[in-house]
Amino acid sequence: MEIMIKSKQGNNPKLTFLNLHDPLNFYYNHMVKMIKAGKYTPTDQTKGDDAIGINVPQNTS
Repeated sequence: MEIMIKSKQGNNPKLTFLNLHDPLNFYYNHMVKMIKAGKYTPTDQTKGDDAIGINVPQNTS
């Protein structure tokens, strides 16, 4: 799947972490391994939590 994304979205600056020489590639591969090993479960971002699990106040107005 990564190969297909790289070929279709190769110029997308938001996906440069897929390139081997990008500084974020190591982190990406680490997270993939953690998810596959069952050591990390991504949180549901639709509940208003941010990426590190801190409750983000919702705009009530």
